[in-house]
Amino acid sequence: MSAKSASDFESFMKASDVAEHMMILMATVLEVRDGLEAQKAVDEWRVPNQLKANIKVYSHAFVLSPLINSYRGKASESLLEAMRELEIAEIPPTKETGQVKILITSISSTLTGQRNVLKTKISDSLKPESPTRNIAALANAVIGKSRIKPTLQLYIRLAFIRFHVVNYPSIEDENFWIRVDQTMEDWRSASLTAVEITQAYNNMYSADKELYGDPATSSFRVTDISLLEGWQLVMNTYSSSVAAGLGKRKRV
Repeated sequence: MSAKSASDFESFMKASDVAEHMMILMATVLEVRDGLEAQKAVDEWRVPNQLKANIKVYSHAFVLSPLINSYRGKASESLLEAMRELEIAEIPPTKETGQVKILITSISSTLTGQRNVLKTKISDSLKPESPTRNIAALANAVIGKSRIKPTLQLYIRLAFIRFHVVNYPSIEDENFWIRVDQTMEDWRSASLTAVEITQAYNNMYSADKELYGDPATSSFRVTDISLLEGWQLVMNTYSSSVAAGLGKRKRV
């Protein structure tokens, strides 16, 4: 028996008459019923199908954001806040903590799937006869039929990830993204200026162009990042503030 239960039982025993006993019992029964009904509501809640579809759309854009601060940090929470700003329908209010927890789990799972798809397409681009070796073609492939607009910054970020695919071939699954996050964290921890970090990205991009082809020679064109649609700018804003959450990576 917990301390609270023991205290309540003592109060019950001190009740002066049967009527007071019954009042205490009734209050306890009602409290238990309310708790069970609240738990039942949480257990029964499911992410609506339309909201699932929106999670897939925005997870895709979030993972492809060239400004994302961490792929494995609190990305799910940041994406949820971005979707709230966009007033996506059927998102439960913050006070519905049980439902929000279920939603965060769904978002996390979808983000994991999007990261896996992205890495697979980048890995495929390394094959000698791949039509997506040029970073512009790769960007077009990862964007697919979505409304995401390609930018020079996306090319640079894809080159950054492709560098890791090439140089860390034995790191698999989510450990790969922890390694990617670690590189970004290392740059920040080294007290590099914003200009120096930008130059580090640009160096990888220049090397990528030399190895796999200059996107200027392709038929694909980019959109200036300042001309993106509002929803894509929101994705960029929230992805840039993802709190890093580096965990322990398995030894490879």
